[in-house]
Amino acid sequence: MPRKKYLVIDTSIILPSFNEASIIIETLTTVAAYIDDNPWLGECEVIVVAAGKDDTPQLAESQSHRFKHLKVVQPPKALGKGNDVRAGFMAASGSVQLFMDADLSTPLKHIKRMVELLRDGIDVVIGERKVSAIHPSTGRRLLSQAGPLASRLILRLPFKDTQCGFKGFRADAAKALFTNLETMAWGFDLEILKRAQESKLKVRSVPINDWHEGREEGFRGQSPLRAGLKTLRELFAIRAASFARIGAHHTTGIFVFASLAAGAFAIWRNLSESIWFDEAFTTGLIGRSVSGVLQGTAHDVHPPLYYLILKLWAALFGHSIVTLRVFSVLCGMLSVFVALKLVRRLFCARAALWTVPFVVLAPFLLRYNIEARMYALASLIGISATYVLVVAMERWRAKQPSRWLWIWYAVLVAAGVYTLYYTALIWIAHFLWCLLSTSKKDRNLKRLIRAPWLFAFVGGVILYVPWLPVFIGQAHKIQNGFWISPPSIDTVLSIFTTTFSYKANWQLNTSASFITMLALATAGWFIVRAWHDVDTKQRKYLLLLLLASFVPIIVLFCASLPPLQPVFVSRYVSQTIISGYALLGVAIAITRANRPHLLQWVGVLVLLGALIQGVSTLQNVGNYNFDTVSRPHAKQVMNYLFNQHPEQGTVIAQTSEAYLELHYYAPDASWLRPTVTNVTNLALGPNVQEPTTAPTSPIIWYVYGNNGPSGKEMPKAPYHLVRVENIQGTNVGRYER
Repeated sequence: MPRKKYLVIDTSIILPSFNEASIIIETLTTVAAYIDDNPWLGECEVIVVAAGKDDTPQLAESQSHRFKHLKVVQPPKALGKGNDVRAGFMAASGSVQLFMDADLSTPLKHIKRMVELLRDGIDVVIGERKVSAIHPSTGRRLLSQAGPLASRLILRLPFKDTQCGFKGFRADAAKALFTNLETMAWGFDLEILKRAQESKLKVRSVPINDWHEGREEGFRGQSPLRAGLKTLRELFAIRAASFARIGAHHTTGIFVFASLAAGAFAIWRNLSESIWFDEAFTTGLIGRSVSGVLQGTAHDVHPPLYYLILKLWAALFGHSIVTLRVFSVLCGMLSVFVALKLVRRLFCARAALWTVPFVVLAPFLLRYNIEARMYALASLIGISATYVLVVAMERWRAKQPSRWLWIWYAVLVAAGVYTLYYTALIWIAHFLWCLLSTSKKDRNLKRLIRAPWLFAFVGGVILYVPWLPVFIGQAHKIQNGFWISPPSIDTVLSIFTTTFSYKANWQLNTSASFITMLALATAGWFIVRAWHDVDTKQRKYLLLLLLASFVPIIVLFCASLPPLQPVFVSRYVSQTIISGYALLGVAIAITRANRPHLLQWVGVLVLLGALIQGVSTLQNVGNYNFDTVSRPHAKQVMNYLFNQHPEQGTVIAQTSEAYLELHYYAPDASWLRPTVTNVTNLALGPNVQEPTTAPTSPIIWYVYGNNGPSGKEMPKAPYHLVRVENIQGTNVGRYER
C-alpha cells in the first residue's frame, strides 16, 4: 500500500478579521495576487480569523477560489485580538508563520524580509514603525508613544514598537509562545515578546517606514484614559505572570525558601517565650523512661509516639524548651514544603506559588509550629499522607505499580493516630474523598471492597490495634467528665477568625470584625468562584482540599453534641488547617487564571493584609492563648522568685498548671511544692513527690491567678500577708509567720 504523502506548508499568513466585511474581499484579492507573484513563498496558506458577528466568514469563504490553501477560523467567543491571533496560529501549519492586520496597513512587500529572517534562523521578527508619526489623532499618538516607554519600564522590553500588527514566527516558536497565551486583548503582543525574552529566543525588528493607517478606529468606543488604564493593567498582569513563570522553573528553591520563612516567622519572638502547662507536661513526661512514657500517656488523653520521638530528640540535642520547640518548628517547615509540593502536583506550579504566602503567613499554623506539643508533627504526618494518597491513587488508576505506596499510606495512618488521636479527622476526609472520587461504575460493593485504598485504611487500623485498649480506656475517661465546654456557633466561627486574625470571635472589636469578616467573605468568594471555574480533572483535587479543610471541623462539632462529652477545641484541628491555607492559594490561582480582574488583586491584598495582622497579633500574644493578660509568665515569675532567695522559705503554686510551669525552671528545688493531690499522676519526673506535711518555713510565696488566692495549702495563721506582686497577670503573695 503506497505511503500517504503529507503536504508541507512553507508559509502561513494569518489575518485577524474582526467585523471586516467591508474590506475582507479587497484584502484577500490583494493577498492572493501577492502570493501568485512571489513563488519564493513556497506552499502558502492564508488563515482568516473571523470572530465578529458580520458576514466576514462567508465573504472570506467566497474567495477560496483565489487560493490554493485558505482556512476561515471562527473562534467560539470574541475575547479580543489576542484570542483571534492565537486561534490563527493554532490553525497554522507553515514552517514560518506571520500575522498582519486585515486592512494591510503594513505593505505586503515587507513579508519578504520577514520570511528571509525567519528562514535564516531568527525565531521572532517584529515590525517597527515610527511610533511618533503613525497616528493622526492626538490620543492614539500619545498612547502609542507611552506604550513602549511603559513596556520598557515595567516589562524590561527593549523594543521601540511592541504593538505593530505585523509579526512573524518560526513554527516551533509560535507554538511555544501562543499555546498558553493569557492576554486576550490589546496587550497580547507584550506577553508574546515577554515570553520570547524569557525563553531567550532570537528576536529581530524590521523597519516599516511606509506603514499607513488604513482607517481611524480610535479606541473602539473607549476613551483614551480608559484605554490607557486597561493597557497599564495588562502590563502589570503580564509582569506578574512573568514572575510566576520564572518562579515555576525554580519551584523547589522557592519552596525551600518558603519553608525557612515559615520557620523564621514561627520562632520570631516565640522561641524563648515562657513555658506553659502543656509544654511543661511534655518536658516532665519525656524525662521518664520509655516504659514510664507509655504509662504516663496511658493515663493522659494523648497517644505516645510524639513523646517517644521527642525523647530521642532530647537525648541528641538536649531537654531545653528551646530545643524541644525547634523540633516542632522543623516539623512545621517540612509541612509547608510538602504542602507546596502537593499543590504543584495536583494543580500547577503557578498555583503552588500563589499558595506560598498563605502557608507562610498563617497565624493559626505558626502558633502550633512553635509549641513543644504533637500538633506540628501530626500536621506533617497528615499532609505527607495526603501526598502519598494522591500519588498512589494516580498510579493505581493508571494501572502502574502502587503497592508500596499503599503500604506507606497505611503506616502513616497508624503513625498519625499514634501521634494525635484527632488525625482521624484527616483520615475521615481522605476516606470520603476516595469514595466520592471513585467513578459511579466502581462504587458497587464488589469493586469497593477490592479497592487498594480500602485495604490501606484497614491496614492502618490493624497497626493501631495494640494501643486500642488504651484508647478505649481514655475515651471512657473523657466521656465520664472532661474540662472542655460544649461548643457553639461562636466556637466554630472562632476557628475561622483565628485563621486570619489570630483572635477568637468574641475578641474582635468593630474594626477588627469588619476586616476579618471581609477577609472571610473574600476567601469564600474565591473558593466558590474556583469551584465553578476549575476543570473536571482538577475539581476532584479541589474537593480533596475542601474535605480536608472542613470535614474535621464538622465531625468534631458533631462529636461534641449531647449526649457525648464535648471535645471541640480549636487546636484539635490545627493539624488539618494547612489544607485550608493551601485551598485559599489554589482558589486564587484558579480564579485569576480563568477570570482575571483588577478587583481580584484588591481581594488578595485584603487576605494578605488580614494574615499579616494575624501574625503580628500572634507575636504580641505569644504561645499560650489569645489573651495577653491571662497568658502564663512562669519564666518571669520564677525570675522574680529567684531574686527573693526562695531557699529561705517555701514557694507554693495554687494550681497544678502553675506548678508544672514553675517546676520546669526549678526541677530540683526542694522549696517548690504544689497544693494539689495526686500530682505524680500528671506525668512529671520521678523527683516530684506529693506533699504530705504543712509548710513550716518562716516565709511562703503563694503563686495564684487573678481569680484570687485559694487552695488546700493556702497560707493560714500564723502566716499573714505582707505584700502581693503582680507579674504580668500572675500574683505572688508573700506570707510571713
